[in-house]
Amino acid sequence: MDSSDEPRAEGQERHPRVEFDHHSPEFAKDPVGSYRSIAGRCPVAWTEAHGGYWVPARYTEIWSIARDDQTFSSARTPYGGEGTAFIIPKRPGAVQLPIELDPPESVPYRRLLNPILTRAAVEELQPVIRDITTATVDRFIETGSCDLVLDLANPVPAQVTLEWLGFGTTDWERFSLPLHDIFASPPGSDRLRRGEEGLGYIHERIRRLITERRRQPEADIVSYLVTGLIGDRPITDEELQSMIFLVILGGVDTTTSLTGQVLVYLAQHPDARAALAADASLRETATEEFLRVFAPSQSMARTVMADTELGGCHLRRGDRILLPWVAANFDPDAFPEPDRVQLDRMPNRHTSFGVGVHRCAGSHLARAMFSEMLDQVLRRLPDYRIDDAALTAYPSRGNQTGWDSVPATFTPGRRSVDA
Repeated sequence: MDSSDEPRAEGQERHPRVEFDHHSPEFAKDPVGSYRSIAGRCPVAWTEAHGGYWVPARYTEIWSIARDDQTFSSARTPYGGEGTAFIIPKRPGAVQLPIELDPPESVPYRRLLNPILTRAAVEELQPVIRDITTATVDRFIETGSCDLVLDLANPVPAQVTLEWLGFGTTDWERFSLPLHDIFASPPGSDRLRRGEEGLGYIHERIRRLITERRRQPEADIVSYLVTGLIGDRPITDEELQSMIFLVILGGVDTTTSLTGQVLVYLAQHPDARAALAADASLRETATEEFLRVFAPSQSMARTVMADTELGGCHLRRGDRILLPWVAANFDPDAFPEPDRVQLDRMPNRHTSFGVGVHRCAGSHLARAMFSEMLDQVLRRLPDYRIDDAALTAYPSRGNQTGWDSVPATFTPGRRSVDA
């Protein structure tokens, strides 16, 4: 690495500066307000937290960053330390493909993933989603109480994702719980370390399934992936390991976050719940509005690869920069009355699945799982009530947000006749 590639020297000034840390308890109390405070002063600001990074707070700048992969890279670099490039601060771990690659290197990996996650492909998976959701609700519907996260929103996405890939569902908790701990934990916490310790089992199961499917393919997604080509060569086991882990990471807990937040909102806003129960045609636009307001992924990060201007600020090569989707989603210049949940809001160009080449490949699958869980709750638990005093939020809301626990009661119902 020559001198031009070295991380920036300490003490170089960045302006304007703000006191800001998206992992702090103060931020967790009001993420939207924290970003609005920055936007009210300047479109982009610098914070010294976590080694220093830029914070854009308006839709326009966030959108432009996400679509400029040459200037704002997703790949690993020496800047900002070692580890995962798309979060601040970085965490140790293997490279995650294709999200930690820039075009054109990322393109063949996305070409392998995209066909299995189209709207049509997800529609073929709908019976599996419905059956798993039905069986999950059946386990608690006769009791009159449940935890809507631990008993529904966590197990359904985990089991659907693992069944679709080819792992089966018997040990879904050993996949889901460590990832839930990682998503919900602040940097350096004991809970984060506990989650990271559980990753060993997940990686071993992935390696084992790759070996099994190379030897004996079946009708599942891992069997499809092991035959894939990256350009004109076969995909390697290491690349498969990385891609499959990223699919699990994206599929298991993010839909959990969205579903839990929406079910809490509907319990607290009975008019909105009644409207969705009475008019199923409203649910498509409502889902997009829920994604805008209750985005599971609150932010990602990039690395500045060339000196540039943004929002009147001079960004230098090697600077780290946050991509706060939540700030974009609540920008009043992009969304009139952004604090109001408008079930029929159109247009709705939210950023909750990301923007540009790294837009979430699993967006159709996430919508399908969320829609099925919402439908079954509205039909089968129509009078559910939340114990607001017992709600437990994620302790950190910098990268991900959601509820750890959502205790609920309802009039007991009957198990499905198809169960």
